[in-house]
Amino acid sequence: STILIADDDPGARLVLQRLLTREGHRVLMAQNGAEALRQSIEYTPDLLLLDVLMPEIDGFEVCRQLRNHTRLREIPILLITSLGDQQSRVEGLSAGADGF
Repeated sequence: STILIADDDPGARLVLQRLLTREGHRVLMAQNGAEALRQSIEYTPDLLLLDVLMPEIDGFEVCRQLRNHTRLREIPILLITSLGDQQSRVEGLSAGADGF
């Protein structure tokens, strides 16, 4: 399966990439929300691991845009965030995330 990791922290991307490739997944990486949208449109990943706090377009908005895209709305999205407050979780689920 193909997994897109979208995170502005290069270290976090690398750790996830190593773990997932070792498990046999094809891994794509994006360093911001705009790049995550472009790669989602181009490659249609099977899963998106999405950081919330990113430059250009945050993870919540990436979720909303993907959920409004006919071809991409069914891609499972897991949010990766250090935000632990209830409001952020509610906003993420409202934006269309499948989990944290």
